[in-house]
Amino acid sequence: MDNETTVKDFFQGVSKGNYVGLDMIHRVENFTSHFNKDKVLQLESDLQHFEEEEERATQERKLRRDQLREVITKIKQSTVPNKLEQPQIALMHIYEKKIISKDNADAIALSYGHKSGNRLYNCYCAYCNVQDRTGGSEKEKKFKNNLQKIKSVIPLLVHNNEAQQWAMREAGEMEKKEKEYAQRK
Repeated sequence: MDNETTVKDFFQGVSKGNYVGLDMIHRVENFTSHFNKDKVLQLESDLQHFEEEEERATQERKLRRDQLREVITKIKQSTVPNKLEQPQIALMHIYEKKIISKDNADAIALSYGHKSGNRLYNCYCAYCNVQDRTGGSEKEKKFKNNLQKIKSVIPLLVHNNEAQQWAMREAGEMEKKEKEYAQRK
């Protein structure tokens, strides 16, 4: 058996953990009986080279791992739009005159990245009534939340002028009511 192959196999076996305990001791004894000092120096040099290569490989793997993480983060940021809230989805469907039923609520919710359509259906039902949607409630916080939600869907309706105008009209009416509430205080 050729010495270079034996040395290489030995160090690879050690680095992989193939030799442990007595097996390791016997292999080391066999190596030391076959080599003189020059060979030992060569082996030390080979070992140092092996360790340097292993360190470079580790650094390269860490660099590649970090680069992959960065790429994944950038892809997620660029391809995943902000997930619309279910009240926004319900309002969009109302303004676009699209119906959300118990039968299609799950499919619609899933298409917007939500797991279930139960809340979407409930929001849709709550907003179907104009009075509930635009200010039937005297509760100021609920009124302001509804106004904010309606305003948030206006830019999302840009492809449907009629729906966008309807939402803008309702938001305008609500802003007038908001001013009236403020003057009463």
